[in-house]
Amino acid sequence: MNKPKKINIIVSVGVWNDQGKFLMVEEGKEHVKGLWSLPSGRLEFNETLIEGAIRETLEETGCKVKIVGICGIYHYQLEDSKGMSIRVCFHGELISQNLSAELEEDVLSCAWKTRKEVEEMIDAGKLRGKFVEKIIREYFVDKRYSLDVLTEL
Repeated sequence: MNKPKKINIIVSVGVWNDQGKFLMVEEGKEHVKGLWSLPSGRLEFNETLIEGAIRETLEETGCKVKIVGICGIYHYQLEDSKGMSIRVCFHGELISQNLSAELEEDVLSCAWKTRKEVEEMIDAGKLRGKFVEKIIREYFVDKRYSLDVLTEL
């Protein structure tokens, strides 16, 4: 078996607001431009999973969140077959939002979407990939694990 050339550790956060809407990000990277995903990104060196999730959400949406649970941990091959990603998806609670915040350069926009709007995006193929659809469906059924499963050594 060939070893992957790179392994990405990605953190994602699913956030609901008090109107029952789900926070989504419109991608600006050329290969996924205009598709929608969760606030997410690569973990940085010397950063915990939770710190990375909070940072990525703030950078991509202007929203400050508190991490309150884990939706799941996923792994998948990268589309170019040159590596794999491990994605840790968290549940977040909205603390505050800055609607005029400057968003990360590879984000076109962010928006609060109703469950119906997200379902329509799924049906229209507007999500970044099948893995995003799977993760979102698990958020919708409130799949959740305690943060106690995370242990720092």
